[in-house]
Amino acid sequence: MEILFKKILHNDVNFETEFENIKFFGIAKRESKDLVLCKGKLRGNILHTCDRCGEEFSLLIDEDLELFASDGIYKKDDSLDVIEFENGILNFETLLVSEVEAIKSDYHYCDNCNKI
Repeated sequence: MEILFKKILHNDVNFETEFENIKFFGIAKRESKDLVLCKGKLRGNILHTCDRCGEEFSLLIDEDLELFASDGIYKKDDSLDVIEFENGILNFETLLVSEVEAIKSDYHYCDNCNKI
């Protein structure tokens, strides 16, 4: 799902997108001229390789997510985690893919290895 930044006002805009059996849904609203707050949930399952034994298992994802998207380069506050977009378009699937890859990069263990 894509939406033009200029169409996101201070009112909530509902969004929903899906990638590899993970749904990302919630609201987006304008925080400043170039910054949009995206609040939502990630829910679903992905296949992942256990970081201890190497067996593949289904990793349950059920997380609240709050992140910022900017229309162009954002230089105002280094303390914010901001994903920058160009061409005036906010792409929610890009946000979702980025978050799924961040989750995959963490250590995850299958049920058998969690018991050790």
